[in-house]
Amino acid sequence: MSERVNFGNWSRRQLVGGFGAAAVGGSAVGLLAFREDQRERPVETMEPNGDGTSSAGELRWLLADAGIDVREMVRRGDDLVVRYTSGASSIDEHNQELVEVTSQFVSHVDNGGGGARLVAEVDERFDDVETQYHATAKWVDAYLNEEMSSMELVNTVARTERER
Repeated sequence: MSERVNFGNWSRRQLVGGFGAAAVGGSAVGLLAFREDQRERPVETMEPNGDGTSSAGELRWLLADAGIDVREMVRRGDDLVVRYTSGASSIDEHNQELVEVTSQFVSHVDNGGGGARLVAEVDERFDDVETQYHATAKWVDAYLNEEMSSMELVNTVARTERER
């Protein structure tokens, strides 16, 4: 598996500015409604095996290894849904979790991993609000093909955030 994408060199102002804009536009942009009858299939954690292709189980392992408290991961249609308990005690820490989840999905897609979207459902956030956001493989491909910067990718993901 390739190294994790490094989003750590962003300034606090860039992150806060990007997420501030996302909060304003976030209410207008959300996840597409899912059909209630779509079956969820569990994804079990699998340590990366070095075969050069990422599986959903390996993505779950990478998220947990990066400090994300993954409660559950499922496949819902073409989407991967990760449900995690946030350790954030501030908006900055929440934003860092969003960046980390996005970074791990970039690594997953970059290594041939499947899934049209990664949907993150976040519980027990610092202000007790449950939120969700998503990243699409299409956006990640644009980033990997240098058609989108890392800041544009993260801001695009952040704009999808909404309360559940």
